[in-house]
Amino acid sequence: VEFAALPEVGAPLPRVQVRPYNLRELSQMRAMDPNAIDTLLTIRGMVVRSSPIIPDLKVAHFCCTICGTAVNVTIDRGRIAEPTRC
Repeated sequence: VEFAALPEVGAPLPRVQVRPYNLRELSQMRAMDPNAIDTLLTIRGMVVRSSPIIPDLKVAHFCCTICGTAVNVTIDRGRIAEPTRC
């Protein structure tokens, strides 16, 4: 048995897709609770509605085009307080 060399530190890892099937334990959507976070579950059902993922902005980064000053602003209740001067 030959082992491939490990990638260098900082090198990008290959993308891996896992598609389990024929699992014995099925979960119902309504029976799921916070204990299911970070666990692999099998769910059976029909998708009746879907929506796009809306990103949640936490910090905004502004950079002055004249002097190059950079400012990070935390978002408060969805409102961005844009800097008015450098």
